[in-house]
Amino acid sequence: MISVVVCTYNRAGVLRRMLTAFFAQRDLDSTDHELIIVDNNSSDDTRAVVEQFNRSATLRYVFEQRQGLSCARNRAVAESRGEIVAFLDDDVIVDEHWLVKLQECFEATNADVVGGRGYLLFEQEPPNWFGPFFRSFLSEVDHGPTRKVIPDGRGLFGLNLAFRRRALQAAGPFDENLGRKGSGTLGGEETEIVTGIAASGGLIIYDPDAAVGHIIDSDRVEWDRIKRLAIGMGISLALSEPPAGVATRVRRVLASLGDLVYRIPSLCWVLAANKTPYDKRVYVSRMRQKLGFLIGRTKHMWHRG
Repeated sequence: MISVVVCTYNRAGVLRRMLTAFFAQRDLDSTDHELIIVDNNSSDDTRAVVEQFNRSATLRYVFEQRQGLSCARNRAVAESRGEIVAFLDDDVIVDEHWLVKLQECFEATNADVVGGRGYLLFEQEPPNWFGPFFRSFLSEVDHGPTRKVIPDGRGLFGLNLAFRRRALQAAGPFDENLGRKGSGTLGGEETEIVTGIAASGGLIIYDPDAAVGHIIDSDRVEWDRIKRLAIGMGISLALSEPPAGVATRVRRVLASLGDLVYRIPSLCWVLAANKTPYDKRVYVSRMRQKLGFLIGRTKHMWHRG
């Protein structure tokens, strides 16, 4: 059985679109599955939306009061029954053969992790400065047109990511210090799990046929939001570093501070030079990721042992 998990928080509108697409898949009943919706303490009509689809015996609603995506994901794993646990974001539109193709990939490869393609569905045309660098900020996943091994699992995101249960349980649980909480910008909890599975020799596969579209509204391509995401990415990376003694943590902070200071003249030059808006924003985003990295290391310098 495949346990499909969707964690959601106050996004009933996009959840309805996601569920409509899920149940419109072709040959859906040919694959043994369950669909678990984890309501992460929503205050909108999320439950009512799920109940509109309760005609399906495979659908289950779970309420998780503890705020945080990692909390919701850990609850989902505990509630699920399948040998495969597949995570989808609440704002994706699955392709019509998504579940069938996912099952075929696990059967053909005996993978521990399968990440599917994720393409962007813009509600409005993105701004001119929104180029290739920023697409990964919105969880675009594209490693080419053919199935392939991704040894380290990099570039696979939780909007469309499935685990063999034994591998997930060996590497888990999801770190509840990471992951989105409400409107926050932290993430990386699924990356930490995938990295752990890769380190233990697990087989990680990318399959473009198990594809989803990621709904992107205009708010998500605003520059202020991208800047906040860049900071969050840096903090998340710092929080996922291996535990270490106080001396090592201090050295990490000093290294990040030195790296940031060293790059400030380059930032000033880029901003003053005749560069395109895209190039300037790429550099600013990279600097903000480094700033977030420093913030994360500093914040937890005395708390990680």
